[in-house]
Amino acid sequence: ADLPRPGSPPARVDDLAACGEDFDVVRLEAMLDKAFSETDLAIAVDEWLMPSLVRLGEAWQQGTVSVAGEHFVSAAVLRRLAQAFHQLPHAEPGAPQVMVGLARGSRHELGVMAFALVLRSRGVNVTYLGADLPVESWVDTVRALLPEAVVLAVPTVEDLPAVREAVQAITPIATVLLGGAHQGRVEGAEPLGHRIGEAAADLAARLLAPTA
Repeated sequence: ADLPRPGSPPARVDDLAACGEDFDVVRLEAMLDKAFSETDLAIAVDEWLMPSLVRLGEAWQQGTVSVAGEHFVSAAVLRRLAQAFHQLPHAEPGAPQVMVGLARGSRHELGVMAFALVLRSRGVNVTYLGADLPVESWVDTVRALLPEAVVLAVPTVEDLPAVREAVQAITPIATVLLGGAHQGRVEGAEPLGHRIGEAAADLAARLLAPTA
């Protein structure tokens, strides 16, 4: 059952959790390099990265991976996503612009970073604002940049109040789309669904479609 399916990413979903147990940085970085270079980014994110992070979380809850092990793996994944993002070519002049980030107090960056990466790989001009951005900063930046869309996430229940506040403040100025586990619990924003790569690829296709 451990053999990869044809067309599926090279690594197995248990491999990240295993690196969290033994702190093997060489193996971890090699695995991430391989996953991001051998398949389409949207597929790598949906078929391997996100299920692997879920598995890592389960291993942490079950006690097979320590808090430090979970942080070690998450930090390496974030570094690799940022590196892949940085290495992509810039969007063409006049490409649609999307702002991506998290609301005040929200720090679970892996999902939005993966979304930003796939979006940029599809030719969208992505302004990535990172974690924990106060609502005033969101509003000022949206007013200044006037993006085609703003993408936030609701990874945990604790993020709901800040995300609701941000959505309420941003929707009069720009379209807001939401990812994350609790995306369905916020009024006024369009849910992206739970397949990050697919959602990013779909949004890019929609924004880049020739206007009738």
